[in-house]
Amino acid sequence: MEPKPPKVLHTDPDCWVIDKPAGWLCVPGRKPGVPVLIDWVRRELGEAWVCHRLDLETSGVWLVARTAEFHRRAGAWFESHAIRKQYLFIADGVPALPVLRLDAPIEGLRSVTQVEVREILQGTQAFLGLARPQSGRRHQIRIHLSQAGHPIWGDRRYGSTREEVSRTALHAWKLELPDGRKFEAPVPADFEEWRR
Repeated sequence: MEPKPPKVLHTDPDCWVIDKPAGWLCVPGRKPGVPVLIDWVRRELGEAWVCHRLDLETSGVWLVARTAEFHRRAGAWFESHAIRKQYLFIADGVPALPVLRLDAPIEGLRSVTQVEVREILQGTQAFLGLARPQSGRRHQIRIHLSQAGHPIWGDRRYGSTREEVSRTALHAWKLELPDGRKFEAPVPADFEEWRR
């Protein structure tokens, strides 16, 4: 299936904020034929610098710098975990507590993810959750939830057996910069279908 086109959520002199659809790589990778978001941005909008990445199957808020100076500033913010990020996900199981603090190292580095149960999905033994990563490791939310016994739907790499879900059910929902700017990507249609 052809991935949906990206949309511009916000424009200012510093940055563009893109609503990244699932099925797009943020930067060129080892998957020939897969569309690349930074190429689309440069072709459609202008010169740009990548501030961070989202996984191929993850949808949601993606921040792109329009200037080298903002790229440096955003890089320092991401490095120091000063940018607040919220992700929605659907995962297997029903946690015993409404809020979980997942604190386990990834590749030898301390990693913490705060998880909140937002909705128990009726008849599925699954839940809609909100994740707030306190650190920025690769695949952090996916790894932590899998280790806790709650693999994200569609995430075959980390233990999901949900064949009916076409991608990893993870959406970068909100992003807040230290200067107060806040961005939000609408919940995609596939998430709404999976919740029913």
